[in-house]
Amino acid sequence: MTKNNSLIFERLKKEDESVLIKVYESYRDEFISWLVKKYNCDIDEALEVYQNSILAFCENVRNKSKIVYTSTVKTYLFSLGKNKYSEYKRYRDRCDKDKSFPLIECEENINEEELLKYEDNLKKVQESLVILGEPCKSLLEMFYYHQKTCEEIGTLMEYKNEDTVKNQKRKCMIRLKKIFEQQTENIHIYSN
Repeated sequence: MTKNNSLIFERLKKEDESVLIKVYESYRDEFISWLVKKYNCDIDEALEVYQNSILAFCENVRNKSKIVYTSTVKTYLFSLGKNKYSEYKRYRDRCDKDKSFPLIECEENINEEELLKYEDNLKKVQESLVILGEPCKSLLEMFYYHQKTCEEIGTLMEYKNEDTVKNQKRKCMIRLKKIFEQQTENIHIYSN
């Protein structure tokens, strides 16, 4: 592994957001093109797989597990992508077999434009959570997705007390909002 890759892994272990953003942006387009070409999937699927791969990559680096230290960042990320696409495809195939169970239930009065805007914002939030990193990502997911109480989160994440969790959650939300706004600004810059 080159010295540069070693430095990237070390900075990611220390939760250096600037390196995470650089890694995310450096490999995104190439990864998506590779996945679309190799597996004949669409761009949205490839982006979702990329985001899941980045998330797994960061978790593995930060947990000091499953890292192939002889690999480059790109090689490791793309191998994760291959596995994540296989998981995604298995999940999608399972869901396609049972059409009687809707994945998303929408009210009839929601129009397609509103739904697309909602999905777009959801993707931006997911990207922002990846960039946000740990421990904020886990804390917010436990609170909002898994409906855990601040007391439960405090126990699971070994915080001093419930007030500490609330304070940390507030700080994490401020950081997430800032990242989300940057993501939105970048999209507007690219589209103009």
